[in-house]
Amino acid sequence: MAPEVARRGELSPRSDVWSYGTMLIEFFYGCTLEDIAATFVSALPVIGAKIEYQRLCTLLLEDMLRTPEHAYTLLTASCFAPGPHNRPTFETIVTQLEQIIGSC
Repeated sequence: MAPEVARRGELSPRSDVWSYGTMLIEFFYGCTLEDIAATFVSALPVIGAKIEYQRLCTLLLEDMLRTPEHAYTLLTASCFAPGPHNRPTFETIVTQLEQIIGSC
């Protein structure tokens, strides 16, 4: 959930972009963030440890940067900009995804 939604309940196209960034991560890994979080938690030595959503996204984006899919990773990371005005528009996302797909 975008920070502005969590804090003030402010919904906007840019808060939807944050959620779309989550979907881009899920597409990349082929499973939900909940599944990934469960794997992280089961690997932690402390029983019942909980990994914070933003920390999980940061870890996953760092992992994604180790792959050749840099353009996809940078697009995904831009969806998680703290300030809504710093996130791309959906028009920009579509254009960048078309470029990424076209380069394959």
